[in-house]
Amino acid sequence: MKRESKGTVEDCLNIDSRTMARSNTFVDGASGIWGWKQDNEISSSMSYEYRHGALILSFMQNGTNHCQHIEVTTTPCHYGNHRYWFICPGNDCGNQVAKLYLVDSQFKCRKCQKLNYLIQQCNKEHVARINMQRMRIKLGWPLDREAIPFLRRVYKPLNKNKKTFQAIVEKHDMYERKANAAAIAFHNAFMDKIEKFIEK
Repeated sequence: MKRESKGTVEDCLNIDSRTMARSNTFVDGASGIWGWKQDNEISSSMSYEYRHGALILSFMQNGTNHCQHIEVTTTPCHYGNHRYWFICPGNDCGNQVAKLYLVDSQFKCRKCQKLNYLIQQCNKEHVARINMQRMRIKLGWPLDREAIPFLRRVYKPLNKNKKTFQAIVEKHDMYERKANAAAIAFHNAFMDKIEKFIEK
């Protein structure tokens, strides 16, 4: 029996309780438009309203209007304040999660939507390069490497402190070394196959 491949979180629109909290979405009576960007332009949007601990979402998908109520809860942080979580509306779920993903006109957690990460589906030799590209996106660096040496001399992106910036740079460098090593190993294995073919 052929195993059915799962969808990936990267292919789905999502809402993040941490991002919404920073945008003051979870203030009773708050309302507005939430948008998703692609290539620095709004590609999708929905309206929201927060009332009495519930986020009410209104959006259109496949030409049909949808409305969904999502319960929101909080847990205390170690240094004061609190952190917001979504209560997954999936059947028999109810887990506290930071992200919900849109599939078939419903926002649910990753497990309920049967999603995994793109990196889980790719060949192992590509994992380091994908992680390296993810670090470049976090740093605001271009994906091509020609401009990277210059950007290393830039102090940091405006939304990151120096320590966070340096930690991400170090992760990037580690993944870059692994990606380069994987590329060399692949090249050497390919050349070995060519030489064996020629010898025949």
